[in-house]
Amino acid sequence: MSSALRKEKCVKRTLIETLDLFSELDFWSAASAFIPALGALLLFKHTSKTLRILSVFVLINPIQEFAALALAYNGIPNAFVFHLHTVLEFAFVCILFSKIIQVKWFTYLSITLCICFTIFCIINALYIEGLEAFNFLPRGIEGILAIIFSVYFFYRLFTAEESLDLLRYPYFWLFAGWLIYFSGTFFLFIYNDSAGFDIIFPVIHSVLNILLNLVYTYTLWLGSKKLISR
Repeated sequence: MSSALRKEKCVKRTLIETLDLFSELDFWSAASAFIPALGALLLFKHTSKTLRILSVFVLINPIQEFAALALAYNGIPNAFVFHLHTVLEFAFVCILFSKIIQVKWFTYLSITLCICFTIFCIINALYIEGLEAFNFLPRGIEGILAIIFSVYFFYRLFTAEESLDLLRYPYFWLFAGWLIYFSGTFFLFIYNDSAGFDIIFPVIHSVLNILLNLVYTYTLWLGSKKLISR
């Protein structure tokens, strides 16, 4: 067997192993959504009204995750699932932020942002990126806004006169999780045209998604301890 042929077979084997690893990461990323969903079911009666809103989102999330995964495994375009997920996710981020911050003007701003963002997502799906393409533009905009919300939350948290035990404060973990997740995915979307993006994206996104689902679970668990009043 020539060295060139052996090298070609080695490359093919490595590629197959890499694709198998990506498939496993996709599966475990989707499966991790069931962890906070189970926590939401078990702890729903014990959490605050605000965290019950988060519970609703994490209960919807596994349906979207496995719908996208099942469609992909069967060779069916699944981009429309991500379009829908982005709209729902941003709506829940706005609602939770307005409930936690409790600033009257932001309630009106969040409603306006949700409406404008939803309209933009519809226009993007129909006329710009298309329903069958991944929604880089809306995800990028969502990431920027979520990062701004998170930074503002931490600014208020660290400048407040009241001292809190941050490690036991559920919303600290929630916004820390959002800041890490949306910052990571935002930079991924910036480099979506770079070489190797199709290989790098699923790995990093899967890791970030698993981390965020664990943060959701821990947030709900802390919320069930009655450490917060709302």
